[in-house]
Amino acid sequence: MTAIASILPPLLLSFALSVLLTPVVRRWARRRSLDIPNERSSHQVPTPRSGGIAIVVAIVATSAVFAEARALFWIAPMVAVIGMAILGLADDLVRLPATIKLIVQVVLAGVVIAGAGGGAAQQGTVIVDVPYWLIATAMLFWMVGVSNAFNFMDGIDGIASTEAILCSLVLAIFSIRNGDAGAAILALAVAGAAGGFLPWNFPRASIFLGDVGSGALGLLLALLVLRVWEGGTPFIAAALPLLPFLCDTSATLIRRIARGDRIFEAHRKHFYQLLTIAGWSHPSVTALWSALAFVSSMAALRYESLERSERLLLLLALLAVHALVFRGIVRVHRRAARSA
Repeated sequence: MTAIASILPPLLLSFALSVLLTPVVRRWARRRSLDIPNERSSHQVPTPRSGGIAIVVAIVATSAVFAEARALFWIAPMVAVIGMAILGLADDLVRLPATIKLIVQVVLAGVVIAGAGGGAAQQGTVIVDVPYWLIATAMLFWMVGVSNAFNFMDGIDGIASTEAILCSLVLAIFSIRNGDAGAAILALAVAGAAGGFLPWNFPRASIFLGDVGSGALGLLLALLVLRVWEGGTPFIAAALPLLPFLCDTSATLIRRIARGDRIFEAHRKHFYQLLTIAGWSHPSVTALWSALAFVSSMAALRYESLERSERLLLLLALLAVHALVFRGIVRVHRRAARSA
């Protein structure tokens, strides 16, 4: 009962702030940040975006109330997430060049690594005997990669919010197991904020996250994975809830490179997008990705209790499930295209 009582306040505060602030942001976005459908859109009517403003405010405010404001772990993520939110908002409003966004993302990830993420890099040096600079570089790619993966996957109603809820709840459980109150509070703030936004975004979106929300959520979840790893949880276990987004993004990138596509151009070739093009509804596609995330999350919670060979089999089984789902999606898309 005591554990539940300590978990509920940050979760409920973040949820309440998000659910109350989202309609306020929506009124502003209808005038200043409206998403007009084009040939790459998955929606048909103009819809406000930048709803992630409410999520970011809820996360920062909740963290400020419940976390130690002077702690380095709190300061570095908040600086980075506010910076990422400002970058995303600018992109929502004026569409920044991809190179500018990438440079700023790298700088912000570097801020986190220099502050809150430094311990994880040091731990990697101790555990696997790899130079600090190499671990730090890998962490940089991880944080920028997850931030962009969330941005790429935020293309239909509810898909990014539900992924953020599941992933952050699992990371909160890991943080509690590790005795890391600061990381648990931040993870619960993310879960509550994404949950408060969800009713406005699913099953039929009246506002989108926008880059201001997707980039910030991706950065925070990437950071929390590193923090949980620093606390002693295997990195793979911490990262497993993100597997559906990582697999879709990685496989799509590989397919586009193999076809000679310009990888920085916007497109509709992600597997979740192929399903919507084939005629699946947004709720149906989001439900499928949420099911994959749920299975991956349950596997993450079991991972530490398994032997090394069992861990490998579990990971291979999860990858095989995703591969089979993606192969089925390609077939569905091709059949739909032939019958069109």
